[in-house]
Amino acid sequence: MKSFGIMGKLWLWFKAYLSDRIQCVRVNNVTSDFMPVISGVPQGSILGPLLFVLFINNLSTNLKSALPLLFADDTKCLQPISCPEDALLFQADLDSISQWSKTSNLTFNESKCIHLHFWNFYSSEFDYTINSKLVSCKESTRDLGILITNSLNWTLHYNHIIAKCYRMLGLLRRTFSTNNVDAKRKLYLSLVRAQMMYCSQVWRPFLIKDILNLERIQRRASKYILNDFTSSYKARLLKLNLLPIMYTLELNDLIFFIKSIFLPSEHFNIFKYVTFSSTNTRSSSKQKLIHRCSSTSSHFHSYFIRIVCLWNCLPYIDLSLPFPLIKCQLFTVFGTGLLQILMTKIPVLSITSAHVQSVQLTHVQDLIIFNSNWVVGSDCLQPSALLRNPIIIIIIIIIIIIIIIII
Repeated sequence: MKSFGIMGKLWLWFKAYLSDRIQCVRVNNVTSDFMPVISGVPQGSILGPLLFVLFINNLSTNLKSALPLLFADDTKCLQPISCPEDALLFQADLDSISQWSKTSNLTFNESKCIHLHFWNFYSSEFDYTINSKLVSCKESTRDLGILITNSLNWTLHYNHIIAKCYRMLGLLRRTFSTNNVDAKRKLYLSLVRAQMMYCSQVWRPFLIKDILNLERIQRRASKYILNDFTSSYKARLLKLNLLPIMYTLELNDLIFFIKSIFLPSEHFNIFKYVTFSSTNTRSSSKQKLIHRCSSTSSHFHSYFIRIVCLWNCLPYIDLSLPFPLIKCQLFTVFGTGLLQILMTKIPVLSITSAHVQSVQLTHVQDLIIFNSNWVVGSDCLQPSALLRNPIIIIIIIIIIIIIIIII
């Protein structure tokens, strides 16, 4: 602790707090003898996590090539592998932290260590070891509550949170039989919808089937909250003052982007991935964002690509204003767009994940707006105004004819 500048009376206090501690175990009213605690920190204490972080803080200094990611007792090492030599360097880093664990008397649990290999061009079949024990290679793992696969497909995570939300919603229905709408709404927001919002910037869906599966949770929840099984979904949303799930996820994306600007972190710089335009032209302005080119489908649907499309479709946002005022502007934009969609059948502007466009609402039963190409209703799936453009239709027909001739 002295290496972190903790000296004098504060150091003596910590020394007295951690020294000469004893503990016992009690099972079925039978208590064991007291034994001295010679290592570790008191479990359940406020200072415990801080002391643990100080204890493992020098772990990253033992890594030469791999990038360490630490959160409490979860440690990850990332290493780009483009040739066999890179795999050997990674193994050397694993050997180094294994030695650190022995020196620190903090042995790794090899059975909980896994190897997750993300590959696009180079597939490594190197077998990694920790403490001379083989690290198992898996296709998926749970990291801080998120199910990650080596293909960056989020279907497993979607299924997990959908099942979790339905279980919680079922528990609420069995436990809280009150008719207080406000109380049930708060329970839904804090215990059910919060599950769908957690880290949504990482896994937000873009396929129709996944979007509908998430939206069905709120459809069912709105019936429970209002005890109304006859009104339409849009009417229930208006009564509860709720946004559709995809609107809420898009709003989360924007708020995270604004927070990244106003509250920058030394560990994450949003402008490494997106930048504001440096020129003013007829097609862009300095308010517009620019992203890097995407070479894979996973990257194309990632946060750093869709936030650019989403931000560029918004009305002008004054970033010189305080963060709370900008947040109010975003809520106003999304709230106004929702009211227009739910309360009118004429062409309206809908905020989508690609751009703002005019959509002819010929069927507004239980609408969900999720991207620029489709309008999804409870029993319809129809092209948006973009695909009803005669020129686009002619081009598509010509392409189909050419394909048929070639075949």
